[in-house]
Amino acid sequence: MERLLIAGPLLALCLAAVVTAQSPKAPNLKALNPFEAVREFSATMHGGILGPQSDGKIYRAGDLMRVNGPVEYMVTNLRTKATFSVLYKTGYCLHGSVPAARTYPFFVTRNATVTQVDRGEETVDNHPTKIEEVTITREGGSDVKLLIWEAKDLQGFPVKMRRVATAVVGSKDREVLYTDVQLGPPDASLFLAPKDCGEAPQPPGSSSAIPPNPAPALPAKSSTPQK
Repeated sequence: MERLLIAGPLLALCLAAVVTAQSPKAPNLKALNPFEAVREFSATMHGGILGPQSDGKIYRAGDLMRVNGPVEYMVTNLRTKATFSVLYKTGYCLHGSVPAARTYPFFVTRNATVTQVDRGEETVDNHPTKIEEVTITREGGSDVKLLIWEAKDLQGFPVKMRRVATAVVGSKDREVLYTDVQLGPPDASLFLAPKDCGEAPQPPGSSSAIPPNPAPALPAKSSTPQK
């Protein structure tokens, strides 16, 4: 009888250990969202899913993303969507609350569900890549469908993206290619807003100007840059 009393708890412990060992691990959010796989990088951007199709530099440091356009650069906080833009020629700076178009689709993947379907492999700009069909599902918004090419030698960075034409996004496919990709934190000064950054424009019929959004907070300096 005594042996049975001892064997009972031991059997329960063994079963608990087996169940724990077989329980699935918590999902890796970066693996589930390819747009968050690399959060620090610099690259040259060719084309765009939204916005101008011109070439320009793009930088990311955590939640901050900077895109250089032909006449201005813009810095967007991907979490809050607060944005400021600076004209190269005059240095004029303006705050706003709409994300820079060329930071798409990175700003729409925050707090969204991202599902992926394998579509094969291909070499893009000398990078071996995995092609995936991605669906971004947002609460209160329409689904976004993209094809992305994730570079195996760049920690899954999406070196190429394509959005098929629809009635919503236009009659032509839109594509973006990222070259000269450098992993690791860019210079923090690239994300600083000028001290004299102006207020947002005063809307018609308003007696006071809209106060500007605060400049996006600088990310903490990384002590171990990616290779």
